[in-house]
Amino acid sequence: MAVLTWLGAAAPGREHASPATNLTMLRLGAALLVVTLLVSYLRNQWKRKSPPPGPSGLPVLGNALQLGEFPWLNFTAWKDKYGPIMYLDGAGQPIVVINSLKVPVDLLDRKAGVTSDRPHIIVPDMMTGGLFTPFVGYNNI
Repeated sequence: MAVLTWLGAAAPGREHASPATNLTMLRLGAALLVVTLLVSYLRNQWKRKSPPPGPSGLPVLGNALQLGEFPWLNFTAWKDKYGPIMYLDGAGQPIVVINSLKVPVDLLDRKAGVTSDRPHIIVPDMMTGGLFTPFVGYNNI
């Protein structure tokens, strides 16, 4: 009965919880929501690494207006200023532009041991003992 009253439900013999209880529950829920959002925001700020250099954009639109009709011409012009890897914000969508043939070759060929693997998925590994071929990670075999 105390749990029903604490949750704001009607206790046996009473039709509705008091307005003060409903207001208290509403305040408690709002405070919990604010604390959850604040903790999530702060956690993401601490985990966030700085992106590669790139042109600064507008707050909501990002660099969407700077791309123009032929964006590759802008990418080529920005290569001299920001380097072979640059970061753009396309209206909230993160965009990483690679302006050099050397960068993807280094990432995909020379550092293949680090970059060419599948994510480890636990359930198929447990069910098959690591023998389910589509989920096998990178190895030397």
